[in-house]
Amino acid sequence: MLKVMQQAGLAMALALGMAAQSVQALEITINNKSSAEAVFAFSYLERGTQRWVVDGWYNAAAHSSGVLDVNSDNDVYYLYAELESGRAISDPRGIALAGAETSFYYAQDEGVPEATRTVRFVRTSANNGKAQININ
Repeated sequence: MLKVMQQAGLAMALALGMAAQSVQALEITINNKSSAEAVFAFSYLERGTQRWVVDGWYNAAAHSSGVLDVNSDNDVYYLYAELESGRAISDPRGIALAGAETSFYYAQDEGVPEATRTVRFVRTSANNGKAQININ
């Protein structure tokens, strides 16, 4: 079982299929059609600071959909996900970034003090500020 803390608002948004809107955010729709809970971590170019940050964990209940607004106006982002079933969305040749068992947020050039492991993120992109992740 994964030991993660839910980010404020996202778990409820995913469970209820609702999301708060923010101006010029990178909008990521998550459709978890599987029977397993999924947790996500993202790396993105943060609007305002222009720093690449790493942000996790975001929970998606089994059989749920929701929208996550990420504080970025860049269509390129990186994704890592784990499902309760043991499956993962990662790239063995992807960017290696630190993570923790609980919620974390850090700038890539600073590192995360509570890092407990390193995972490989998948490079992906949105289209005009909108992206969709489907888990089957």
